[in-house]
Amino acid sequence: LRVLIEYQSNPSERLLNIIGRMIMKISEHAIMSPSFMNYSNDRKIEMISDANYLMSKYSIKKFDPEKSNNPFAYFSQTAKNAFLLYIKNQKKK
Repeated sequence: LRVLIEYQSNPSERLLNIIGRMIMKISEHAIMSPSFMNYSNDRKIEMISDANYLMSKYSIKKFDPEKSNNPFAYFSQTAKNAFLLYIKNQKKK
């Protein structure tokens, strides 16, 4: 929470790298959910990549520390939603 608040008020590459590592860990852990265990490793890698992209592009800016003091839950849910969006888009193809 502290890193996100600091980044939102004063963006720096050092803080962005820290947040990026946290995002990667969250998405790599979220993919281990039983809901996604039957997908191939290639699909899982693509799902993680999509989640990382969406979290880094949108969620860092949209997280509001005044509404929630739990960024882990916010980013975890964002990752799971990104996985479901990936699955939905693949079914359309």
